[in-house]
Amino acid sequence: MLKKKNILGKSATDMSWIVDSPSREASHIGKKMIESPQISRLNHSGMMNMGFSHNAYDAFKKTGSDGDDLSIDDGINADITQEPHDNDSKSQTDPSSPRSTSSPQDSGLDDGQDSIQAEFDALRIDRKEMMKKFEEHMEVMWPLSENEEHDLRSLPAEEKWKIVFNQVPRKSLLPVDYYITGLVKFLESSAKKGTRKDKKDSTLAALLRKLKMDLKMALKEFLDNFLKEPYCGMDLLVSTLRQIQLDIKVNINKKTKKEIHKRILYEEWDCLLCIKYGAKSQYGTQRLIHSLSGINLITSCLMSNFTKSRHTTLEILTLICEDQEGYQKTIDAFAYLRLQYGESVRFKVLVGMLHSEGTAHIHFQTVCVRFFNTLLSKTSNLNARVYLQHELHLAGFDPTELEQHVTGNGEETEALRQELAEWRRNVITIEDLQKDITSMEDRNTVLREELFANEGKIKRFENERNEAVSRQKQLQTQSELYKAKLDTVQRSAESYTQLEEIYEKHRLRAEGLEVKVGKLEKKNSK
Repeated sequence: MLKKKNILGKSATDMSWIVDSPSREASHIGKKMIESPQISRLNHSGMMNMGFSHNAYDAFKKTGSDGDDLSIDDGINADITQEPHDNDSKSQTDPSSPRSTSSPQDSGLDDGQDSIQAEFDALRIDRKEMMKKFEEHMEVMWPLSENEEHDLRSLPAEEKWKIVFNQVPRKSLLPVDYYITGLVKFLESSAKKGTRKDKKDSTLAALLRKLKMDLKMALKEFLDNFLKEPYCGMDLLVSTLRQIQLDIKVNINKKTKKEIHKRILYEEWDCLLCIKYGAKSQYGTQRLIHSLSGINLITSCLMSNFTKSRHTTLEILTLICEDQEGYQKTIDAFAYLRLQYGESVRFKVLVGMLHSEGTAHIHFQTVCVRFFNTLLSKTSNLNARVYLQHELHLAGFDPTELEQHVTGNGEETEALRQELAEWRRNVITIEDLQKDITSMEDRNTVLREELFANEGKIKRFENERNEAVSRQKQLQTQSELYKAKLDTVQRSAESYTQLEEIYEKHRLRAEGLEVKVGKLEKKNSK
């Protein structure tokens, strides 16, 4: 037992404390940054799973009001965030740190927040992607009560932006060898009698919870080492999921205690989350696609009694469908599920879950419609798309009815509306095709009339062009004649000029002779 005070209270202006990195913890943030009424119910266990150590929790506890006592699950969170605090102290005191914050007494706190806000604004991502990352962030904040989960989902979009922004990769909590050894031991111990010997053993739950956090938050090298040989972590996760499902069936038949059954359901969900985070790697997806009956096993989790497991199963199948081979295996898995559970048509049970009323199902509905959209977009041809649409229609999928039950203007409802809009853009209906054909025929008639009118104009323009060409030839001939006459005139003018020059020379010579004759006559007369 650990006594705690209500760690959160008052009103908030900053939610950057909810981060996945232990290096974000600082003793001063309890006074300045943890004041949101929406998250006032978060307990110690939830704080530990968000990446905070006990030191950070103690700092928060000093600023809160008195609250109720709370037990901690088998000390599971006691060792998952213990790391050296050198980075923490540096982030508090070093002003050069990009996301450092000062103490509440420091007058430079506002400047630090402005710097963080500026960096945050510069790195914003698409709203749809932000909501997806926020959902994944909540998945590793286990355990959360319904009230805590509702309060976090009710946060403004700006606060969710900040939470997502502060998620940074970190070193793994434990080495790959530790997780591989733990999974192998669990499978070996379960293989002896076909099921778990000690129903109260929570070792697997602790292991999967830590592994889930590391696969999501650790550096890429950890994920690669876990998935690739010689460890082949994806194969071990699939085998672990198979054993957990066997334990669930045995517990249902033997009417095991509710607490134990609930823990095993959470183990199933955590195992599915581990598979999902591993499948985000291309190599992990390929290992899952080529694993023996792995997709069939995951698809069968849609029949789980735990809504979160069904939610995560659809996310995994959506990732798998991005690969063409994975898409075909997913379709085949639903055909197998139909035979196994006696469905009249594929997707019958899934569509029934989809149309369950209530706001608690809206997140599942969003993921489900997104999965249907992915199936439609990955079909090999239009015939396959129409066939798949018809199957979903026979299964009872009615997007119009589903949208009528969507109420509110929150981020979650908006995400569902966007997926339904995407469905309407991708779907092929006979009515729409008929309208398109009629519209095309009307347009064809108009274009044909315009074509006939343009043909008459073209003929008229051709006649005018021919006349213009003929006239041009005539003018060209006349121009050549005039040019020849001009040449003749120019030659005549040149000859006339030459004659004038000769005449002028003879005239001048005659005048000279006349002068000489006159002088001779005068001389003779004397």
